[in-house]
Amino acid sequence: MVRPRARGPRPEGLRQAWQDAKDALKEARALPTHVAGPGTQVRMRNTLSGALDDAVTEKLISENWTKGVVLPKYVRPKPLVRTPARIEAWRQTGEKPGKVMVWMAEQTGEFLDAVAGHRLYPMFHLMIFRGLRRGEAAGLPWAETDLVRAAQFEDAQAEAPLALVPRRSPAHRDVVHKPTTEDAAPSAENPGDVPSEDAA
Repeated sequence: MVRPRARGPRPEGLRQAWQDAKDALKEARALPTHVAGPGTQVRMRNTLSGALDDAVTEKLISENWTKGVVLPKYVRPKPLVRTPARIEAWRQTGEKPGKVMVWMAEQTGEFLDAVAGHRLYPMFHLMIFRGLRRGEAAGLPWAETDLVRAAQFEDAQAEAPLALVPRRSPAHRDVVHKPTTEDAAPSAENPGDVPSEDAA
């Protein structure tokens, strides 16, 4: 005889949340179809899998159905520097040298000059010279930003201890950075500046 699994009481509003999700899915399916790339597919599956794992732990569902999803093999593309020769060949042939193209220092400076009057210029500057991810910069709350001290406390996504990262020039401001991994943590010797042409 198979005994039914013991389940705890369902959270209040679960049925309504489920119905809202179904309605949102119906609306999304009515939109024009966009096929995400292999890298996006992997990130989407990992995000959904984490949420379903939590639901299984809380006994809201019986299993994580993403465990059986097989995606195409994904290899992260190697970044290439936008050298003048590559840009010229790109213009002549129309063929992009690589999927991920990285600016040279001069091109980065041109971009910063072009957006100097933009309201998000401080964020662009911070992302370029400190290597913040898009989610870290876009999700940074005002409570974690001190404009008076010109310091930023990046604590929105990372889990590692906070570490003060000094600038190489006294004219630059200090940033309190919280690295996500030990290997990716910036330091005074490796401040995470834009790559040079030798990095290609």
